[in-house]
Amino acid sequence: MRNESFFSAPQLKRDSLGSHAHSTRCVIPDLFYVPFIMMAAGAVSALRAGLRIPRALASVRWPTTEGRVVARDLDDSPGRYEPVFEYRYQVSGAELRGDRISFAPAFDPRSSERALLMYHQYPPGKAVTVYYDPRRPHRSVLEPGLNWPLATQLLGGIGLVVLALVIR
Repeated sequence: MRNESFFSAPQLKRDSLGSHAHSTRCVIPDLFYVPFIMMAAGAVSALRAGLRIPRALASVRWPTTEGRVVARDLDDSPGRYEPVFEYRYQVSGAELRGDRISFAPAFDPRSSERALLMYHQYPPGKAVTVYYDPRRPHRSVLEPGLNWPLATQLLGGIGLVVLALVIR
């Protein structure tokens, strides 16, 4: 047997004056959630940057060795447009390979100029100075330290969290 109230249209109730009471349920997403979404996005951004910053700062003091760029490409898969490199270097007689240029976040696909500048800066065969972690020599970078994209990601994330707290 079917439950008729489940399949039938909801009935409007009448208020004390006899007119229909209207539902106050909002069809548009409640703006109450916007600060929480901003806070979550800001926290994730700041956390991702914050996890890379200590290593970026430490990389300035890492030992260096000479290396050579052996390959480069442009990753233009959907949602990406960034240069991809491979370089080789030696530490204590062991040949290692690296692919990290800096600790900056991934390139914005809409910002192709920065990606192309970096792509042309490191042609195959170019000699490069490789900074490597003395405790983990396989961890390396060509451009050590904190840079603007990483600092911007951190400050932007913190700014979103603060803004969300203010408008909440």
